[in-house]
Amino acid sequence: MDKSFQNLFLKLKTTAHRFQPTWTKLRWPVWWAMALGITVGIYLIPTVGFDWFIFYQPQGQHYRPDLLINPMWTYFLIAPLTWLPGRLSLLAMGLLNVGVIYAISRISKVNPFGLLLSFPFFWMIWFGQYDAIVAFGALLGYLALQKKRPYLLGLAVMVLLIKPHIGGFLALVYLVWAKDWRPFVSMLAVYLLSNLVWGWDWSILWVQKLIQKQIEPYYVTQKINISLFPYGLVFLLAVFVPMERIKKIQVAQAATCLATTYSPAYSLMFLFAFPLPWWGYVLATLPVVLLGHEGYVLTTLLPLGLILMNVIPWLQNKIKSSRLSTRKDNSIAHNQPQPFANAGQEDKDNTTS
Repeated sequence: MDKSFQNLFLKLKTTAHRFQPTWTKLRWPVWWAMALGITVGIYLIPTVGFDWFIFYQPQGQHYRPDLLINPMWTYFLIAPLTWLPGRLSLLAMGLLNVGVIYAISRISKVNPFGLLLSFPFFWMIWFGQYDAIVAFGALLGYLALQKKRPYLLGLAVMVLLIKPHIGGFLALVYLVWAKDWRPFVSMLAVYLLSNLVWGWDWSILWVQKLIQKQIEPYYVTQKINISLFPYGLVFLLAVFVPMERIKKIQVAQAATCLATTYSPAYSLMFLFAFPLPWWGYVLATLPVVLLGHEGYVLTTLLPLGLILMNVIPWLQNKIKSSRLSTRKDNSIAHNQPQPFANAGQEDKDNTTS
């Protein structure tokens, strides 16, 4: 029985090896076919695109203070799409997202099919969101740091800040790591250009509206909000744990999802800037499988798991080192001669003499 099972396993393994060159050639064509099929299929549903048509498209066409929910430099990226006729603008936004996640998959080696079939991707296409761009900002910032391109880092930070409640903490981490004033040059250039285009008071109005939104109960009690605020703030301390830079970036991303006041489940796309463990793709897809509040709640396990996965080994090493140090100190103390250990015996001998 065992031998027959072993033979079957070897045959399957041999077949898989034979098929691998073919799959390597077909992998991206299949991916593109699926991505375009999903995007166009969702676009054809008449009720999709709520966020796009209510918020982003009107703001991209004409500046409206009442719709000021994101910094205006966001529209340098998406405003050209808003001028396309009718619903074509939504389709163009979906195709832009597809292009962005393709670039992320090719550059950072994220599982392209795990990303494509995840809930955050479906949400982006369905509602006309753009969290993939924020994820690309995280990847771009990492590359800029690695290649020491400070002006590019400044642009990456501005991309992260198009959704400051999601990308803001990582943007701060990147600037601290850079230890350079030059990223602020490109950041200031983008900000000033946005003021020239949309007026000098938009940033003041935006901050005022941001504060109002954050204190409204609706924004912190929605079913899709997976934040653990204010208790999740403690997870921000995990960035001080020694670990590889890319792991620390993932910890910063995950901690943000738990610490910010509003972290909708679809913003987990932010975590797809870098490769995830297999269970990460499964957890990110749960809202699709388990429709309703339960699916959203379980996605909280993804950022929490990423933090624990990277912090626990450090804690284990610290505990192990502490135990070894204690044993060493005890061993030294035990072997060290005691200065008054024989004093009583010596006095007794002298008295006897």
